[in-house]
Amino acid sequence: MSHPSKMSRRLFLRGVGNAALALPFLPSLFSSREAQAHATTNERLFVGFRSSHGTRRQDMFPAASTLTQTATAGGHTVRRGALVPTTSGGTTSVSPVLSAPSTDLTAALVGKMNVLQGLDMTWNMDHHYGRAAFGNQAAGNISFPDDPIATTASNQRRSIDQVMAWSPSFYTSLVGVQERSITLGYNETISFGYSNPQAGTGSIQEVHQDWNSKSLFQALFPVPQGTPTGTPLVDLVLENYNRVRQTNRRLSSADRQRIDEHMQRMSELQRRLNTATSCSAVPSTFGNNDAIYNYQSGDWYTNPTKQVAHAQMMNEVIALGMACGATRIAVLNQQWPTSFSTREWNDFHDNGPGHGLNSTEAMGQEMAAMKRLYFSSVVLDMARRLESLVEGTGTALDRALVCWHDEHGHISHSAISVPAITFGSAGGFLKTGNYCDYRNQNGASVESDKPGLTYPQFWGTVLQAMGVPRSEYQEPDHNGYGKRLNGGNGYSASLWPDSVWGIAGDVLPFLAA
Repeated sequence: MSHPSKMSRRLFLRGVGNAALALPFLPSLFSSREAQAHATTNERLFVGFRSSHGTRRQDMFPAASTLTQTATAGGHTVRRGALVPTTSGGTTSVSPVLSAPSTDLTAALVGKMNVLQGLDMTWNMDHHYGRAAFGNQAAGNISFPDDPIATTASNQRRSIDQVMAWSPSFYTSLVGVQERSITLGYNETISFGYSNPQAGTGSIQEVHQDWNSKSLFQALFPVPQGTPTGTPLVDLVLENYNRVRQTNRRLSSADRQRIDEHMQRMSELQRRLNTATSCSAVPSTFGNNDAIYNYQSGDWYTNPTKQVAHAQMMNEVIALGMACGATRIAVLNQQWPTSFSTREWNDFHDNGPGHGLNSTEAMGQEMAAMKRLYFSSVVLDMARRLESLVEGTGTALDRALVCWHDEHGHISHSAISVPAITFGSAGGFLKTGNYCDYRNQNGASVESDKPGLTYPQFWGTVLQAMGVPRSEYQEPDHNGYGKRLNGGNGYSASLWPDSVWGIAGDVLPFLAA
């Protein structure tokens, strides 16, 4: 291994074919001042995963008998217990789904988990294919595109990844940042932002997504273009831009907005071209997971092994980018054509456990197997990659929050009690090692379950954990994140009374450090 005269944040072992292995932080190779600076860094990292369909309660969550502590929140009793893993035959389990080889799901990682039950989407959107997963509930309009909730523009909100990406509180410095956020997914996007994100104005639009490891690597680690010379292009045209915008009477308000948005995009592009990541010895290229695993050809649709490997290559690039400071935010959406099953996605959805989750025990077990594979091979894979990056006395996972959501709750198409699984304490902001049940056991039943607290409170908790203050996102009628949707399409507003919305700005019960 070479020893550069000026050490970067990360070191890598170079190998055959431009392969590179990220090494843990090695304090002895840094000056004492550099080592101390590295050890105290607390720039937050966020990775969000979403998977299709729902999971039976008994498969996703630990035993109710572990819930030994109670508190009052939102006018009802909520419960908590410690995560207690069991080990058998080389497999460690928190629940039937939350299981993995013991060498992967270690006691240390279980101690950095939270398992949350009783968080609800507050309108009955049926399928949303992940579009509502991170804060824009009104975008969950796949099944009901003509519902007034979906068609009312004022109901649209940015997804929380985009709130972070453009928050001055999250990115206090953009030095080395090539991509403020990464949006990855099959088919449907899960990320939404302003058409003019720098100014925080314009309509809410889908954010471009990708699922190709090579193109993502190229975006995070562009080939150096040399030192920029001359006046930046944006500055060169600034005078003409101002003249056109301010004095041309024929320019409509819509066109004025378009030219503003275009100039902001050019400014952001220029910033990226003029920055550099903080890593040395990064490989010059990265494999193309689409080509390696024959994406959408051959047996792709029914080969979960290929689908796992394809997703893990994305995880590898994301972890590398986060290790190098090239990005700090990524969201990933599992959807068609990746079923993570030996069934093709549409067959899994229409004829299998997608619609028949609770029809037979075999269907429930089939869904549990799919979710267990996704958890152990994709979500846990990312947590382990961040945990392997040692930073001072902790790891990158300690300053991160890795979240995983299902699309539905414990029955097909339900938006009630959609599980949230997390890894990491977000720099010590959150307590971990908890199983929490926020359902109101004395409340009215809907879809064979009890409503509890809301996803707007969860999203607000995430934003606060990432260092984004409530003043940057809170609503006029509640302090959580996202539009207050009071039921809809069969859900009554009474399921989430004012007492529940009144605490939406608080960190979720039992989690505040």
